[in-house]
Amino acid sequence: MTDGDAKSMFVGAGSASGAGRPRSRSGSRPNRGRRTRAMLLPQLLTAGVEANGSRKAISYNGAPVTYRDLDSRSSQLARVLIDRGIGPESFVALGFTRSIESVLALWAVAKSGAAFVPVDPNYPTDRIAHMIGDSGVALGLTTKDHRDSLPESVDWLVLDDAEFMATVTRQPDRPVSYADRIRPLSEEHAAYVIYTSGSTGKPKGVVVTHAGLAGLV
Repeated sequence: MTDGDAKSMFVGAGSASGAGRPRSRSGSRPNRGRRTRAMLLPQLLTAGVEANGSRKAISYNGAPVTYRDLDSRSSQLARVLIDRGIGPESFVALGFTRSIESVLALWAVAKSGAAFVPVDPNYPTDRIAHMIGDSGVALGLTTKDHRDSLPESVDWLVLDDAEFMATVTRQPDRPVSYADRIRPLSEEHAAYVIYTSGSTGKPKGVVVTHAGLAGLV
């Protein structure tokens, strides 16, 4: 999954070397009047589901998935992540090329309250290792096709593994609420991390907060 892919997956809806964590960007200008509270990414996704329901959200290789299906399946996966201690202030790597699984994973991470870090499994090994280590991801999500190209420095959940899929489908598919998360989610929390091309050196990470999503979705 590339950075551009990640930005396109809101369906319907700073330099790391200096501080030990990618720099943050809120994407908003100072407002001298009353501040409007930003919608959090999970709220934006829910709004997309409520507005579109049974309409097709995504299609890959001829396989359509409705907004309602995507919502249910991603809620199940989000609960697995939450059970593993993933939530606001956590970072989760998404090691996919563009696919239904990549969108499902993005939605699930967002619902857990964690930030996602897009990692294209076709990147050079050293670039992937740098992104994983630099962003401080706690967990990764991927598929069987890409697992071997991803580093062992972090645990990877393989979405199309039969045993893992069975674990996910046993979870309730009702919407994930604030009460389900391990801690409260706010607009100052990271929503995702993007990395520069690294053409002039090591890739630089930038954290986009929930407050900075308004101009991107």
